Amino acid sequence: MKILLTTKDAFKQVWKDFVKRAGIEDLHFADLRHEAGSRFDAAGLTKGERDLVMGHSNGDTGSIYIHAYLNRIRDKLDIFQLGCTWKDLAKQNLSDEDVQQKAMGLN
Repeated sequence: MKILLTTKDAFKQVWKDFVKRAGIEDLHFADLRHEAGSRFDAAGLTKGERDLVMGHSNGDTGSIYIHAYLNRIRDKLDIFQLGCTWKDLAKQNLSDEDVQQKAMGLN
């Protein structure tokens, strides 16, 4: 599945311009992927779940169970970040501000 509708060269140019305008030296896109992989691991995702989210090919992309798999991954990441799933959070009748603060880890 293609997520970004652009060429590899176009993305590289946009990334190079972004890093330059931000005044950041020695930051590569692979550094962000490494950080994401580490956070997915800390959130308790299995290797298969981590590979799926990061776009690594596992030869099973046609699985009919992929939607349920993604829901389970979403729930794990929500629990890691929020302490509960979004469904559980909605049941708490919190204000929009409280939900935003919880999502940012401020609450």
